[in-house]
Amino acid sequence: MKTRLKICLVPIFSNRSIGGIAMSNSVITLLKQTFPFCDITYHAPYSIKDIYRNLNLFEHFNSGIIFPSLMPTGKLFPKEKVLGNFKIIIYGLRNTLLFILSKIFKTKAKILLWNKLERDAFDDIVSCDLAIVPPGFVFNDDRGGLIGFAIVFVRIYPLLLAKLFKRQVIFLGGSMGPFNGRLSRWMVRKTFDYVFVREKYSNDYGISAGFDKDRVFIIPDFAWYLLATKSTSITTSFDDITLNYFFKDTEYCVGIAIRADERTEISSLYMKSLADLCNYLIDHKKAKIIFFPMSIDIVSQDDPIFLKKLSERIKKKEKVQIFSPDQSIDRYIGLFKRLDLLITSRFHGIILSRPTPVIAVPRKNTNSMSFKLVGMMELLGIPEYVCYLDEPSGLDIAKKLIEKTWINRESMKEQQQKITNQMGNQLILEMQRLKDIVDAK
Repeated sequence: MKTRLKICLVPIFSNRSIGGIAMSNSVITLLKQTFPFCDITYHAPYSIKDIYRNLNLFEHFNSGIIFPSLMPTGKLFPKEKVLGNFKIIIYGLRNTLLFILSKIFKTKAKILLWNKLERDAFDDIVSCDLAIVPPGFVFNDDRGGLIGFAIVFVRIYPLLLAKLFKRQVIFLGGSMGPFNGRLSRWMVRKTFDYVFVREKYSNDYGISAGFDKDRVFIIPDFAWYLLATKSTSITTSFDDITLNYFFKDTEYCVGIAIRADERTEISSLYMKSLADLCNYLIDHKKAKIIFFPMSIDIVSQDDPIFLKKLSERIKKKEKVQIFSPDQSIDRYIGLFKRLDLLITSRFHGIILSRPTPVIAVPRKNTNSMSFKLVGMMELLGIPEYVCYLDEPSGLDIAKKLIEKTWINRESMKEQQQKITNQMGNQLILEMQRLKDIVDAK
């Protein structure tokens, strides 16, 4: 291995949630601990460059790579538009061809809007020692056929270029699968040398895609490291005057953190059941409720908009507070620790709220998101605390689970704190496995 390792982090699409920031903090910290002599460049999609640059996490930062949600101008494509995906394929193939030509003819190929940011990004990827897809993504092809293949291609075409130049490519800490298309499975196998996924379902999907078992590993989500290292330093004290007043004289405080994005429609039954559940908590448990938007995207306000609509269905509105989203992970963790219960469909809502009792409420119509939540609850040893509010019986099941969490709250907290410490330690061990793989290259 080289004395100085050059690592490129290449996300396969943008991540604008507080969970994404939590994982970015941890993955950079652990990579630097694992490879003390390394240079790390983070290639961020244009749409989130300011969010990640402001965190001061990275020594080198580049927003030149064009990702699936972006046109060459940086404008967003309408989601789920097939034409948009094929435009990106054409654009990606064009840039890749121009880059290869520039290498062959030793020229910068200043034609067809080939700009410096993109050229520098490609240069970084093909000259690195290790290209890593950082955590925070669900990477799949649930459509199959040519459309599914197109979606997979636009997410990983820069990595295919890295493979063309014989660079090592590793998928580190995300979720993947299912891959319903044969072409997609083939492309994924050819792109990644090793795959580290964060729950059993992704591990099974990776193997079903054709990876050898010795190329697929389960690694704890990187947010666990952040939580484990902060668990002793963040107390229940909090300096937010408004929320401190809100917590005053509150015997039972419940947090709600729901995934709301433009890619998946929230059914009317889910919305009604969630609102009825909030009203039940207020009327029968004398609870106060905090709504947590976990998306920090200043462009797409999906979480705040959804929570505002939800708050309009609450009868006693003075019992509800909408948390103002920001980029402070400590602020989220500190507040989660003060809750008696968190009800969430957010993967990192589950993790960052440890050891607070939690009920997961995934939606049946979002399979890729549901298996993440179910897998995490199984990992925590509490799979029975999952219910689907978009099923007719979902509301009644949720009410029973609320009673159960209240009765078992102390034992749950003790158990979850132990798991938090275990996950942090396990993550460090898996990073050693990564080091062994890279050293053996």
